[in-house]
Amino acid sequence: YKVDYVLVGHSHLYEKGEKNGVKYITSGSAGDGSVNANVQYANHPEIQLSILDNVYVKFFVNQDSVRFNVINKNSQLIDSEFKTKGYTPYSVQATVVSPACNGAADGSASLSIQGPRPPYSVQWFDGTSGNTHTGLAAGTYYAYITDGLGCEKVTQVTVTDPVFFSPAIQSTQNSPARICAGQDLTLQCGNFASYLWSTGAVTPQIQVSAAGSYTVTVTDSLGCSKTSAPFVVTLLPAPDAQFSTGQNGLNYVFTAQDASAVSYQWDFGDGTQLTHTQPTIFHSYTQNGTYTVTLTVTNACGSDAYTQIVSSSVSLEEKELFPVSVYPNPAGESVWIEAEGLSRVQLYDISGKCLQDKGFSGGGKQQLDVSAYGPGVYWLQISGSKGSVIRKISVQ
Repeated sequence: YKVDYVLVGHSHLYEKGEKNGVKYITSGSAGDGSVNANVQYANHPEIQLSILDNVYVKFFVNQDSVRFNVINKNSQLIDSEFKTKGYTPYSVQATVVSPACNGAADGSASLSIQGPRPPYSVQWFDGTSGNTHTGLAAGTYYAYITDGLGCEKVTQVTVTDPVFFSPAIQSTQNSPARICAGQDLTLQCGNFASYLWSTGAVTPQIQVSAAGSYTVTVTDSLGCSKTSAPFVVTLLPAPDAQFSTGQNGLNYVFTAQDASAVSYQWDFGDGTQLTHTQPTIFHSYTQNGTYTVTLTVTNACGSDAYTQIVSSSVSLEEKELFPVSVYPNPAGESVWIEAEGLSRVQLYDISGKCLQDKGFSGGGKQQLDVSAYGPGVYWLQISGSKGSVIRKISVQ
């Protein structure tokens, strides 16, 4: 019957009994004026109590308990019935299985439902029915639960990804790494179940000696695979100490061909030795003569030396071949340069660092702004239609 009590209201006779697991309380059965006659007339089996009286039943329900008070016409309590019934509160327990790998869609969620009004049916966000939903990626999902009376509740479950791992190739240098020809560099990538390098190697670490971009695909203990970011290896050139020269009388500009060296050590053959980090340097000899100039360059792969013999002199023919005027010298905020077919002016500091490199199409006369530079000695390399010369200037 799915009920606990049946209440029947008549007159004269109060009865209480139980049949088929259901308790009944009746406040009378119309008939004779005696208890036995009414019982026989009503034909109620399994009667536990019969009282001949006009009564009414007052009941009280408090959560999981109920009390029935039987009261007669004189407002007297002649019987009572009390019952406590275990109440099953409504609850939903979700069991969530994360995807096997970060970003995958093979997770699941299962709902275990208890409550006072079974049975319960579940319909998921996408129309799928049943307590379990599979094929879920990380995210929040909704389920609609309907009880035995047709009432609906909504619950949500959250599926989370396993910890994301990002394999990174490690070495004694950071990418881009620089090695010398003939050197090996060891690349490795953490502790995983398996490895597949872009070289085809399957070992935890590899030795590389060639320039290139290297990656590794690793697989963890759960079978999840990720590919690392590229690790770039470049080859450093062997040091090369060869250099070129430019001359204007006793003034020379020396330019090393190797622009990637760490240091440039110059011996100008006149007792002057200088070490610079720039490939270009200027030097003025104090007198005509022949000098042995030696450059030693150093980089991470070693050192190399190169020697050249230069002859310095000042001749009238040279001056007339490409006449150049630079003024004022010393200069203030700017300097004027005049030369036939003037096409290019390069300004260097004494360390050989190029501060300005300007091309001109107007020729003749051009102004160069030097206001941004502090007081000191600077070099101008001036090129025109008749050649190239070097001039030393001072900035005040």
